Amino acid sequence: MPAFYAYASRDLRYTCPSKTGTTRTSSRTRWRRTPSRACGTSRPHRSPSARASSNWVASAATRSSTGRWRPSTSASTPLEETTGERVKGLDDVVIINVLRAATPFVEGLLKAFPRAKQGVISAGRDEEAGMDEDGEFPITVDYVKLPEISEDDTVIVADPMLATGSTMCAVLDHVLESAEESPTDLFVLSAVSAPDGLLRVGEEYPQADLLTVAIDDYLDDDGYIVPGLGDAGDRAFRTT
Repeated sequence: MPAFYAYASRDLRYTCPSKTGTTRTSSRTRWRRTPSRACGTSRPHRSPSARASSNWVASAATRSSTGRWRPSTSASTPLEETTGERVKGLDDVVIINVLRAATPFVEGLLKAFPRAKQGVISAGRDEEAGMDEDGEFPITVDYVKLPEISEDDTVIVADPMLATGSTMCAVLDHVLESAEESPTDLFVLSAVSAPDGLLRVGEEYPQADLLTVAIDDYLDDDGYIVPGLGDAGDRAFRTT
């Protein structure tokens, strides 16, 4: 299982009801806290602030999670020698935008990684077909345009809502199939996630680190996150 990073989560651990009625608990979960929920930014209540909030959340969460890219380095000030941190690998970052809801997310990511290569995948679940007995949706992928991905790259796949994990798994299939070699670092970034989706993506892609701003309570019978925040794309682009 990969590491789960939850920012501003209400609980230090989460449990996920299994299909047998028992409860599974993630035992390899690492948590970090930021004030995003307290500031009201991780769950925006009205547009157009939803777009701005998504932008800020992506930038803040990513900056908080990139410790592995910050080696210590010596620096000279007018007064003395000191030690600081230098962000490395900025030219080896690939950001995948899951259209359309992730567009504000990617805007925030580009503030943290302005020289990143970008790819887009238009993917969405078939709402008319509905969720099957395994909690999965059929996924339609309409468009894929990805840059070259090498072993040295850090790949960030951004989608603000991680519900059942069906869309994210389909996107990761395309990303990894197109890569010349599997990237050393693979991140899945979301704003709000359901335990079921985190567990599914983590089990199918153990090489990925999953970063989320909030883990909500559960999925309803239609596969929506509860309490959630509604359709992230509609909220960001004011189409409802």
